[in-house]
Amino acid sequence: PVLTWAANRWICALVVCVAALFLQTAAHAECGDVSASGARQVDIGGRPMLVRLPAGYDTAKRYPLLFVLHGSNGTGAGVLARSGLAATSDRHGFIIAAPNGAIPTNGGYAWNIPGVPTVTGKIPTAADPDDVAFITAAIDILVAQACVDPSRVYSTGISGGGRMSSWLACVAADRVAAIAPGPRCFTWIASANVMTDWLARASTIGIASTRSARPAAPV
Repeated sequence: PVLTWAANRWICALVVCVAALFLQTAAHAECGDVSASGARQVDIGGRPMLVRLPAGYDTAKRYPLLFVLHGSNGTGAGVLARSGLAATSDRHGFIIAAPNGAIPTNGGYAWNIPGVPTVTGKIPTAADPDDVAFITAAIDILVAQACVDPSRVYSTGISGGGRMSSWLACVAADRVAAIAPGPRCFTWIASANVMTDWLARASTIGIASTRSARPAAPV
């Protein structure tokens, strides 16, 4: 039988709804298809970034995001493995991003901080990739994929990663709520304790906020 005009409209509406649901599911799947204890590489403008989800990750929720930045000559995978923050992430429910710096070095990477020489002695130039743009683009992508709460983005790092965290606080304070930079001798146990304090109690205390108008970084 020939379908009526109303029936055709109903079928078209149903197709649109199914397509919208599929697109929404696909957006969630970019984060939701990772195992609870695993990590994956996410493409950020042609550069990979290691992203790890906490145990019990739920695509219906938004989570805090912590950037863990390696020291000079390091890698994102290396600092994530040594930091012990994966276990803290599982206990307190936040996403970890562990990128590589923009500038290759001997066996690893360094961060592009304008005017600051890398471990090789070279001062970054305009030809070097922009790490601030890279990290803020990563925030945008993870927020758009319904993973991250944009008001709960943090950064920690050791040595050169600590400098990069401090640089983010200077130039991207509207994107990064708080930082926990550490020197070369900084222990990751201390960092894990700081981040635990932030993520468990930051709604009632003010600690290392990058936003002078806000006494606390809400979680």
